[in-house]
Amino acid sequence: PTKYPRDSNRLANQAPHDWPLDPTRRGFRLPTAAEWEIASRGGVRTAYGFGSDESLLHEFGRYQRNSDNQVQPPKTRRPNLRGMFDQHGNLNEVVHNWEGTLAESTEPVGAELGIYRLAGGGGWSSVADDCRSSSRSAIVPWSRNAHLGLRLAITPSEISPVERPVQALPEEGKP
Repeated sequence: PTKYPRDSNRLANQAPHDWPLDPTRRGFRLPTAAEWEIASRGGVRTAYGFGSDESLLHEFGRYQRNSDNQVQPPKTRRPNLRGMFDQHGNLNEVVHNWEGTLAESTEPVGAELGIYRLAGGGGWSSVADDCRSSSRSAIVPWSRNAHLGLRLAITPSEISPVERPVQALPEEGKP
């Protein structure tokens, strides 16, 4: 309770206001905004993970024009080039970062605290432009509505690549 004090807002259901992010610690967590965007782009540098042609969005995501005004089952549209489904539309996906911290911070995870969490990807009621890989919306952390979802990230090891011991190469002429 002293390290992670409970949020005083009754809508937060007594959960801590913030869970710190340690990307070197093994386990599931919310992805950072940068991780989410990399996954959404699927290895390309275009507005969407399938290119920049907005007219193709109906093949890859559920949004205002093809959602029947409700959330749809997952995997009903095509995946991006890396095999990730539902990155554009259907549900806004909450990420770890707080609003206003991406440009203001040199840390990849942004500030430790804030008022609004970021969410990416757009939702079933979003216009096409709000479903772009770089589009973000701000939400209060205790929001619960038919437009929000999350996608978990996993850190598979407690040892970061930077901390792994480097094996010395054998000296020339020695096995």
